[in-house]
Amino acid sequence: MKSVLLMCNANPSISPRPNRMIQALQDHYKVTVLSYGKRFDESVQFVPLPNTNPTHLIGKLALALRCRLAQFEKNIWHKSLVDLKMNLSRSQFDVIICQNINLLPLALALRNKGKLLFDAREYYPRHFEDKFIWRLFFQKLNLAKQ
Repeated sequence: MKSVLLMCNANPSISPRPNRMIQALQDHYKVTVLSYGKRFDESVQFVPLPNTNPTHLIGKLALALRCRLAQFEKNIWHKSLVDLKMNLSRSQFDVIICQNINLLPLALALRNKGKLLFDAREYYPRHFEDKFIWRLFFQKLNLAKQ
């Protein structure tokens, strides 16, 4: 049976899009889900996604400053994401489905010889272009991930 890694920046137990995808795939593929939340379906392998978003003001300001200075690698590759990459690189996936741009660098690093599908819901480089602060600090980061 072919294996699929579904990567989503959401909790599939309450988020309809990844939940429907899991339901559609699980009868035909060995499914591994990388996401927030807890294991909700025993028929799929679950890998918890660490929350790397800063929650305090200093962390948010550091993130914004690194984006403004185009230090994108530091914002993308947190230690917990590097550890996750090392753990998941032991597995081979025939298909990787990535649903969020912030997970795309990890998906590309794990791809090996398998197929990669980027299932974007938004056009990320212009996602919040109506907000000055986002354009000033974060738009370049989304352009760099492409």
